[in-house]
Amino acid sequence: MLKSKAPLKSRKLVINRCPTLNDKAWDLLFAKHNVLEGIKKEGYFKINAKDINEFREARLMTKFDNGDNLPWIFHTNAYAYELSILPDSRGSYVIGEFQTYQTLDFGKVADLKSVAIQSADVLESLDYNDLYSESSAILAAFNTGILADLLGVDRASLRLTVNGRMSTKDFNFKIKLKSSEQISFQVTKSQCEIDAGLESGDKFLIIEAKNYLAKDFLIRQLYYPYRLWKSKIKKDIIPVFMCYSNDIFTFFVYKFDIEDDYNSISLVNSSQYTFKSVIIELSDIQEIQNIVEILPEPRDCPFPQADSFERARDLLNYIYVNEFMYKDEMITNFSLTPRQFDYYVSALRYLQLITLRKVQIDNKRHIICELTKLGTKIIKANKREEYLLLIRQILSFGIFNEILEGGMRCGDISKVDIPKIITKYYQNKLTAATIVRRSRTVRSWINWILEVPEKFEFDDVD
Repeated sequence: MLKSKAPLKSRKLVINRCPTLNDKAWDLLFAKHNVLEGIKKEGYFKINAKDINEFREARLMTKFDNGDNLPWIFHTNAYAYELSILPDSRGSYVIGEFQTYQTLDFGKVADLKSVAIQSADVLESLDYNDLYSESSAILAAFNTGILADLLGVDRASLRLTVNGRMSTKDFNFKIKLKSSEQISFQVTKSQCEIDAGLESGDKFLIIEAKNYLAKDFLIRQLYYPYRLWKSKIKKDIIPVFMCYSNDIFTFFVYKFDIEDDYNSISLVNSSQYTFKSVIIELSDIQEIQNIVEILPEPRDCPFPQADSFERARDLLNYIYVNEFMYKDEMITNFSLTPRQFDYYVSALRYLQLITLRKVQIDNKRHIICELTKLGTKIIKANKREEYLLLIRQILSFGIFNEILEGGMRCGDISKVDIPKIITKYYQNKLTAATIVRRSRTVRSWINWILEVPEKFEFDDVD
């Protein structure tokens, strides 16, 4: 690996968040091994899994699928730099100022397409109402012809061929630093993982999948498999990032313009699909609003500050799939900062969909997120019932019910005085600035409810 000629620039920036177990462990590692001094001297720092395991398991300490999940000391505090970490062999890693993540823009994705589930697609072992894991979502997209449509190939010609962990060959590549300078990086039989590999007559599709909305992803998750299979087969390699969230499949199709350039990734196209399985009309929402029983405001958790209800629903699904996962591990694996994660956990607690439980394991205290009976009922319902139950639970709180009623009455939610209504329920309990922030969440959730009937108006897949 070539030494960087550009000097490191420190960033004096403080984040208001509680340190995670990863944060604490990496702080100790940096101190023991003089990591920053090593980076200043060589331009990078190599560390092996044995050294990492001394403080915490390497598998937990090196998995950062999204930029926000990086340890505190890697990218924001008074003494460190914007750093990232990449494996260069099985059991060793390199820390440096690498540009490792690719930004995602869901706002520019093409119009939503619908796919009808035909009788031939109905499999007893695959429940299309229960696609909460990444693997089940991939299998559903494959078996219903979505992936064939994405590639523009005949459905019968596409085969699901590989998945799981595998070893790369030895290869070199160039990668950009934060300064935009490029350095060489050498990989020696590193481990990589493919969520799915699919092959047609002349194409090989590599999929990296997530079951939540993400604002970026780690390019390595597509680049290392791309380099492995580029050396093994002659067909066109097509790297794809897939997101299954809120019953919508979103695909970002990429290419690497230069084979040995990690940062040469470029977007070819993007597409969205969903199943023709949900019909909800505005009258359904109005009926819920008229008959729902209003609950008292919870006393054991704050009023929600979580602007994206889609993210809240993703987190509900995530807890269902990863039951009994410690809160600290969920922060590491979910695409939110710890502070944002706490906001969304509080929002789901407000809605009485999850609870927190403290457990003692190996003399350490952990917090576990668990679904309530209502949360479990919602997750296991069919899609129409799931949406209606979520809407019912939101509207069972007076603030949301009253604001939706006002928006429907005047035909425009923006004309409703949301801060005034929140103040009525939380008199002298919230500051004016806090009420303004909470108003954004209320407006966003009400808009989500109103958009549900429009969500499934789309173009059909031929």
